[in-house]
Amino acid sequence: MAKLLKLLTMEAITTLRLKTPEDHHQLLPCRLNPFNLMHLLTLRTSLKIIRPRRIHAYATNTKRVSCCVLLFLYLGGCMRFHSVRSMETTKTIAAGSRGGGGETWTSGIVLKSYMACQYSDDQGGSKKDMFNFLDLLDSPTQLLMINLSLIFIVTRITHQALRPLRQSMIIAHIVAGIVIGPSLLTSNHGIARTLFPPSARYILKTISAFGCMLHLFIFGVKIDVGTLRKIIGGKAIFVGLSGFFISLALGTCAFNFLKTFGGIDKSDNMGIIRLLILNSMSFFVTTSSYLSDIKITNTEVGVLACSSSAVIDAFAHCGLAFMQKLDYDGIPLPPTARWAWFLLLVIYYSLLFLILRPMIIFIVGLTPEGQAMKRSHFMAVLSIVLLAWFLGECLGQRLSTFLFGLSLPDGPPLGSILVQKLEVFTSNFLLPVYFTMSGVRANLQSLKGNTSAWSLELIVLSCRFGKFLGTLGAAVFANVPIHEGVPLALIMCCQGVMEVIVLSNWKDDMIVDSKLFNVGLVNVVIFAAVILPLIQQIYDPSIGYEAYYRRSVQGCNAAGDLQVIVCIHKEENVPTVINLLDTMKSSRGGSVSIIALQLVQLTGKAMPILAPLHQARASSLNLTRAHQIANAFQYFERHGEGYVKAQHFVSVTPYSSMHNDICLIAHDKRASLIVIPFHKQWAVDGMVGASSLPIRELNQRVLHKAPCSVAVLVDREPLGSNRSILKGARMYHVVMLFIGGADDHEALAIARRMSNHSNVGLTVIWLKSEASDANHSDIANDHHACIDPESEVIRDFQFGMKGNDRVTVDEMIVSDGIGTTKAVISAQHADLFIIGRHHEPNCPATLGIAMWSDYPELGMVGDMLTSTTEFQFSVLVVQQQPKFDFTHVGSRKVGKEDPFGLFYRGD
Repeated sequence: MAKLLKLLTMEAITTLRLKTPEDHHQLLPCRLNPFNLMHLLTLRTSLKIIRPRRIHAYATNTKRVSCCVLLFLYLGGCMRFHSVRSMETTKTIAAGSRGGGGETWTSGIVLKSYMACQYSDDQGGSKKDMFNFLDLLDSPTQLLMINLSLIFIVTRITHQALRPLRQSMIIAHIVAGIVIGPSLLTSNHGIARTLFPPSARYILKTISAFGCMLHLFIFGVKIDVGTLRKIIGGKAIFVGLSGFFISLALGTCAFNFLKTFGGIDKSDNMGIIRLLILNSMSFFVTTSSYLSDIKITNTEVGVLACSSSAVIDAFAHCGLAFMQKLDYDGIPLPPTARWAWFLLLVIYYSLLFLILRPMIIFIVGLTPEGQAMKRSHFMAVLSIVLLAWFLGECLGQRLSTFLFGLSLPDGPPLGSILVQKLEVFTSNFLLPVYFTMSGVRANLQSLKGNTSAWSLELIVLSCRFGKFLGTLGAAVFANVPIHEGVPLALIMCCQGVMEVIVLSNWKDDMIVDSKLFNVGLVNVVIFAAVILPLIQQIYDPSIGYEAYYRRSVQGCNAAGDLQVIVCIHKEENVPTVINLLDTMKSSRGGSVSIIALQLVQLTGKAMPILAPLHQARASSLNLTRAHQIANAFQYFERHGEGYVKAQHFVSVTPYSSMHNDICLIAHDKRASLIVIPFHKQWAVDGMVGASSLPIRELNQRVLHKAPCSVAVLVDREPLGSNRSILKGARMYHVVMLFIGGADDHEALAIARRMSNHSNVGLTVIWLKSEASDANHSDIANDHHACIDPESEVIRDFQFGMKGNDRVTVDEMIVSDGIGTTKAVISAQHADLFIIGRHHEPNCPATLGIAMWSDYPELGMVGDMLTSTTEFQFSVLVVQQQPKFDFTHVGSRKVGKEDPFGLFYRGD
């Protein structure tokens, strides 16, 4: 063995006098195997031996890591092997150099293998000039920093340029890689050799491959298999398989037609078949990523798209696991070798799921519930993952880390700590390098004048068209509305993360050549760049819960049941919300049906959850706090004297799409009011204790999209800390500022309902202008004069409150915002202020107030009541959902979201 290693070392430091090929820039990482060692042995007598130097060797047609670990240990990591596409003819001798003599490389074809040797003289050499840019590139570290800087600069510029077109970051990364690559920037061989020599490409490829592995593993851990299995029903299976088989059928027909009439090369048949199968698939990782980008993950379309792609994904990973090139240089391996390789796969996956998986579960189980994982435990888990990745790379199972992560429990503590410690670095640093380097490998100039490339494009378009028709037809047959079926079919036609990974792996293993890789990567960019903005343009999730009439407290029977959606973010929201709800129920005012919706940000999981609490318990989500919140509402229901009914739901989704869950529940339950907590919380001393920008953005989206009235509850010390309403210990004073408008009418309806509670004292302050007061005097003198709506509402309220000594109505004449502030100060002893959100800008009561508005979502008056620290009362800002403005054209309704009346939205 020592003699063999010595012999191999001498062969590795030999200069190959070969001609540089035109595609030397396509050097790719690969692995060394015994076949390449035999190649080196056969070259011993024909190569000229030179003095030992530090060598970086690059070879081709290498398949897997095998017994060569000893060789790498012997060489001390000096040798680095790369792969490029195989060539049929041997080329003549040539060599090249870069910099001031510090690094030299030679490359060419030997025994159908493209091989390049690159070495640098670290034992002295010429003196480096610090003012010479090329000398600065001799250091691998400096070259790596320059390459990374170039990648991130071009990527960010590309993303900013594509942002108006609503393009995702993945597309921006690939396009940036195409710009950097031989298609544009490095089309000049001198620039390519200077900025991206083979050694630099090797380092970048290694870094990006590591990031890709971590990304797939983290994404697999974030998937809740139990939840995914529940949403996969007959409809998802039918839609997914229909799209796959119809796409495959149309693509096969196009392939056979072009093959018959000579439109494609016979040498590309196997690669085209694999490309055809890849274009018929829909990967769950890709679909879920795009749905998250366009913020429709938790919609009906998003759930069906995820479940349908998961069905195809289950077959895809099984097929990709065995879709390997079981030959060497075109010579099929003997049956014994095939069976041995299959046996190794069985052993590997048995090791993965029967030994390594229980080890990680045991380590995760050492972390107490609700606590963070220890650093030592996290490093142990990461070491096991790296071991699984190494073994998978040896067998060509580069997607096995995703399956390994999929088998592990999702959510905290493992999912949350992976997201916390690795996802930012992986998704924002390593993964962009991977997609950019994939774009760098594409050479679009090679497609010019290539007629076979247009034939390949026709096959890909046939697959995509079949995918669209199959998915849309199956969705319509399964009673999916057409306005949901079209975006569903479009999202299933998108390609992204997994397709780029599979294409790159196939390119490394020479399963597909450069032409097939270029066509496949270009189609990934084109389809995603066109489809995603189109979906955002034609599909609005609010279509499912838009209402053509108001559902409000004002429209409910005063003595009937009131349906209220209560949104809870934290346990601290519960006391104030329960006190508020308690004021709305009474023997005279009717009952209250509460839907307590607990909102949890999606972290450490890939699949959103919207389900009743008893169904969500089956998932791996930690619901300890959810149970505590549910217990508080159950206690409220038991002491509600039969006038309170409570249901409990859990929504686990990103804040960016959480409003869809809130509005959908409100629509399905026919709620009249949604209560959402303000994004700020106050401490005991009256200062701001906590603030959340995502919650504020969520509140703004709910106010914009809700199908019913919305009330923003600003929780301050008196109402939140004192629970005497429920116990009936003292009177609670509520003040309602009435200025006018639909929102104030709704706020007055809520105040009317509160007035029926025996422990609530209500004061309505009617802020009138001098003009309205004069009009009111005219009405008193002339009964035939027109009564303004505000006076009519107040008169109706006063008539209904006759005999209730706990209700008073005060009229105050104000000319500007100063008068409104004085009215508030006169009643600052109140526990709760109720105010409508929207008022007319020229209203006298709001003049001057809007000049310093900090929270537009609260309205002008609500912002004034909340911004100052002098007031210690809580505030309830009410908005009544306006009627949606549609123009009726025939049987369709045309609105702003659908200007051409393409989709029927129903009544």
